[in-house]
This record gives sequence, structure tokens and C-alpha cells, in this order.
Amino acid sequence: MYLHEAVKKAMESGEGLTRPNNETLYIPTNTMYGILVVIGNDTLRITLRWQPNADDLVANDWQVTPGATTNQVLIGLKEAQR
Repeated sequence: MYLHEAVKKAMESGEGLTRPNNETLYIPTNTMYGILVVIGNDTLRITLRWQPNADDLVANDWQVTPGATTNQVLIGLKEAQR
């Protein structure tokens, strides 16, 4: 599906989105953090404000994926800031 479709579904379900063959999870939010980028399996690294390239924006292979939910990532981010 296209990025805007995947973002809408991810926002409704509270899950993230990704593309095939990509281990990165993107968590769309309406917070000051923008789209969060979750990298890694065992040790998670979170990056704020993802900046997509043109290929990402026009790709039609985006998918909503279970994994870290928006709430889990935001709670972890707030705890890390303490």
C-alpha cells in the first residue's frame, strides 16, 4: 500500500509500518517527535523525525506491522529523557 494508506492504518491500530526487506519500524505520531524510527531487535534505538526520500514517498509496498506500538515507544522515549 502507499505510504499515506499505511500511515492511516497504523494510526488507527497503534502499530508501526515498514517496507519489505527492511528491519526498521516507523511509528507515525502527531507529537512533536514526528515519525519515530525504531531500529534493532534486541537493543532498540529510536530516532526522531524521520526524513523520507523520494523513493519512500512514492513506494506502494508499505505495510502495517505488529511490533512496538506507538504507546510503548512513546513511554520508552519519555523514560529515556528522565
